Order: sequence, then C-alpha cells, then structure tokens
Amino acid sequence: MLTNSHKLLTVFWADCCNHAENLGDNSLDVNQLSGLFVPAVVGLFSAAFIFLWSFQRDRIHILGIAGSFALFTLALMLSPILLTTITPTIVFVGNCAVIAAFLLFTWSVYKRENKPTSHAVSGFILFTGAVGTFFTCWATVAFDTINIQVFANTSMFGFLCVAAASSFLRHAFKKRIESVLFWSIMVCAAQLWIFAGVTLMFDGALSTESFRNSGFWIAINLIAVSCAVLTALSIFMLCVFDAFVKARNEAEKDLLTGINTRRAFEERAKIMILNAHRANLPVSMIFADIDYFKNVNDHYGHPAGDRVIASFGKMFPDIIRETDIAGRTGGEEFAIILWNADCVVAKLLAEAMRMNFSQMQIDGFPPGTHFTASFGVSEMSPGEELSSLYERCDANLYLAKRGGRNRVVADVEGEAEQFYVNEFAG
Repeated sequence: MLTNSHKLLTVFWADCCNHAENLGDNSLDVNQLSGLFVPAVVGLFSAAFIFLWSFQRDRIHILGIAGSFALFTLALMLSPILLTTITPTIVFVGNCAVIAAFLLFTWSVYKRENKPTSHAVSGFILFTGAVGTFFTCWATVAFDTINIQVFANTSMFGFLCVAAASSFLRHAFKKRIESVLFWSIMVCAAQLWIFAGVTLMFDGALSTESFRNSGFWIAINLIAVSCAVLTALSIFMLCVFDAFVKARNEAEKDLLTGINTRRAFEERAKIMILNAHRANLPVSMIFADIDYFKNVNDHYGHPAGDRVIASFGKMFPDIIRETDIAGRTGGEEFAIILWNADCVVAKLLAEAMRMNFSQMQIDGFPPGTHFTASFGVSEMSPGEELSSLYERCDANLYLAKRGGRNRVVADVEGEAEQFYVNEFAG
C-alpha cells in the first residue's frame, strides 16, 4: 500500500512539474488572460470576506465563506482553459477543491443560523461531486477532445449550485437578501446546464485551443463574472446586515437580564397593541417589582442586587411565549405584554412567576435566603393605548405593594377594586 501511495504521489508531482514547465515555456495569450479574470475576481472577494471577518471574529461563518471562495479560486486556476495540457490528476485536484468549496459554503450558511449542516445536502454534494469527477477523469483519458469532459464538469457544477441554493430555500420567499442569493445561485446552475448542453451538441471535436478562441468562451466568462459578483455582493450585504441586526439587538437588550430595555419594550408593545386592535384580540400586561430591593443593596451590596435582578430576568425565556414581549423598565421593575391573552391568563402567569421567584435560591446568598416580588395585571380595553394600560397596570402594582407585597393584583372581575376596599377602605 505504501509503494502504491508513493507511486501516486510521484505521478502527481511529475504532473505538477510538467504543467509548471508548460506554463513557463508558453506565454499566456489574450483568451487565457481573460480566463484569469474570473478567478481574480473570486479571489478578491475571498480577501474581502477575510477583511470583514477581522472585524467580527465571533462570526466564524464569514471566515468559512472566505475559505470557500478561496477554494473556488484554486479550482478556477486549474481550469483546462488556463493550462496547455490537462491530466486526470489536475482534474481530480480541481474538482476536489470545488467539492470542498461547496461543502464549506453550505456549512457556513447553516452556521450563520447556529444550525447543524443538513446531512442530505452534504451527502448530495459528495455524491454528485464523486460521480462528476469520475466521468471527467474518465473523459480526459478516453478522449482527445474536451466535449465530454466539459459536459461532465459543468453538469456537476450545476447540480452543486442547486445544493448550495437549497440552503437558502427556507428563506427564499420571505427575506430579500436570501431571495437574491437563492435565485442568483439558481441562475448560475441554469447557465451551467445550458453551457453543458451546447457543448454536448457541438458538431465535431472540440479542442482546448478552439474552445478558448471561441466567442462562446468569452460570453461564458462574462456570465460567470456577473454571477460571481452578484452572489458575492449578496453574501457581503447579508454579513453587513447581520452585523447591523446584532448591534441593534445588543443596544435593545438589557445587559444584566438579556431582555428588552424600556425603550425597545415600549416600541414593540405599541406595535402589538395596534395589531391586537386590528385583529380584535385580547392583550394583557403584567408589571413586576422586586420587594424591598433597596434593603438587598444596602445589606448585601450592589453586586448581590445585580444577581437578584439577573435571576429574576432569567425566568422570562422559560415562561413567556415567542409572541409575548418582556422588558426591564426600571432598576428592579419589569413588564410583560401578552399577545392574545386575557386578564385571567395573565394573572395565572404572574402567580407562577411569583411562586417561582419566592422559592428560588440565588447564588452567593446564605441557604434559605429568598426574595419576593409584587405584580400588577391589567387587560387592554377596546381602543386603549399603551400609556393608559401602563397607568392601570401600575396602579394594580401599587395596590399589591400596599397590601403587603409578594402578591398579584389583577383586573379580574373587579378584583383590584375589591382588593382596595378590603385592604384600605375598611
């Protein structure tokens, strides 16, 4: 086995040396130089993605995209149009670079969304690449012309483009940039298949020199450059858009709890209320305030108080739905607005939060040390705006505080009014 491997490496090295001598002995003509334009453009985009990644080191998928473009550049440089002779070894190396480029590209797309790469897509790329490489290498040995070789390679590239485009399919009809990416890659696939069909229908032997000197070759280069630029620019725009969204989300998220800031909460709550009025659906709001929080800071210190706030905020992802909105509206004050939920549902949720928090053991405090919170709950009235709902919910929270804390006061069938009568009027 070692002897065979050594022979294979010897043959590969000899092929590389022969191609280096051929490229050194023969100056590149105009058409060969035009063929260098495509890999040069793709290579520049690879460098651009590396530059973009240098500012966002945590977004590793950008580096993956840069690597895929670099592998595409290598494959294009090994094109039979740029070489005076071609061998199965060069075909194999070039196709392996293409297959690796597509695998890395699809991995980067899924990594961007923090999802595992589709095994179906990866398997399809490997299978198609293996079949295409086999037939291309076979055609290189079996025929003196490049008709079958070009047909096999371009057909394979077309199917690989479809596999890459499929990674954007779930967003192709929902998001603009992903839609542009999907259709630009599909256009590349269609052009490659047309190219393959025309090559196969060519009457007579097609040599490398005659193909390189044809107007068809120049047209294909222009189309390839256009597709490469459109795809790369779309990906570049997507990366910049992701950076913008990340910066906006970080600005709208409270650093201590990870939920919305007051400003972000109010902006989204206004939109929810407007949509609820249009759809004639109920919306309810919960106000929460940690009891005796000033005493926590005074007795245990502000870092300990921050841990209490952070622990309270950690309850929200496990309790509220994706359609609901939570925010930290003050130092120890929180608010939740619930979509399509009446006051009864909101009160049950507030009670669950009150019980969970009162039983929570927070790190850094002596065993058995627990904290409580008070809650006010109100349901939106027909035509009511956010400011009015705020006031009613805050009034219920005030009643919960005045009534002894660690309790929920809601608008359920006049509960707030009855609570006030029982606690204060008598």
